[in-house]
Amino acid sequence: MLDFSSLLPLLSREPFMRKALRAFAPSALFIEALFLVPLPASAAQDVLVAPRLAVVGKGPRISRLLNRPVWNDKGQRIGAISDFIVNSDYTLFAVIQVGGFLAIGGHLVAIPFKILVIDQPAPKIVLPGATLEALQNYPEFRFRD
Repeated sequence: MLDFSSLLPLLSREPFMRKALRAFAPSALFIEALFLVPLPASAAQDVLVAPRLAVVGKGPRISRLLNRPVWNDKGQRIGAISDFIVNSDYTLFAVIQVGGFLAIGGHLVAIPFKILVIDQPAPKIVLPGATLEALQNYPEFRFRD
């Protein structure tokens, strides 16, 4: 049987540990990088999962939200939904026209859809905490096309 007690003084020394870390760190980083490399798109398999229709069916239809007024939580009308847009992360935004009349002279703002509160059955769209003045000072959204 081997006796390792004679190696303990060597292992407990700080310089020994520094040398060991310097020797093994590059190889450890290389091995870690191998596992962090993303798979090519052809290798990744998207799985189609069936939606829970009972839940999905209760949600509002986007087509029925277009041109609907948007209210704040104080009951003041602050704009109307002009359009919807999806960014590169697949996040849905509501494009709201603030001010103006009949799509003339308005200021467009993009608001994340998930912060809107939609009361059913007749959709009433509420943007909690918003004011007309705050949205008029919000960065203007412009379509690229």
